[in-house]
Amino acid sequence: MFAAKQSIKPNPVAVNAMKPFMKPAKYDDEEIQARISARFVNEAAFCLQDGVIRNAVDGDMASIFGVGFPPFTGGPFRYMDRVGIQKYVDNLNRLADKYGPRFKPAPILVDMAASGKKFY
Repeated sequence: MFAAKQSIKPNPVAVNAMKPFMKPAKYDDEEIQARISARFVNEAAFCLQDGVIRNAVDGDMASIFGVGFPPFTGGPFRYMDRVGIQKYVDNLNRLADKYGPRFKPAPILVDMAASGKKFY
């Protein structure tokens, strides 16, 4: 395929096109983890809301055994119960204000926060 000593250089047109987006990251590990987990947990709530999963137990089990969600959390729904739905919604809103609408909380979470409900 390539000669052993041949070096591969990036396409200069592509590099120039990407320059406006190539900014040094100024996030600490905690912020990165919060952003990643927030998207996953919020998506789990959307799945429950939309009937993709039957209940919080199924969502927690599938998340832990299916995709490797950290088992010590109990799954995304137990995690939200432990943290507090309102606090999690507030965190998602903070992330949405900072990083855009992809962090907007699922309506089921907003409703649960307003009524003080929990998953378990």
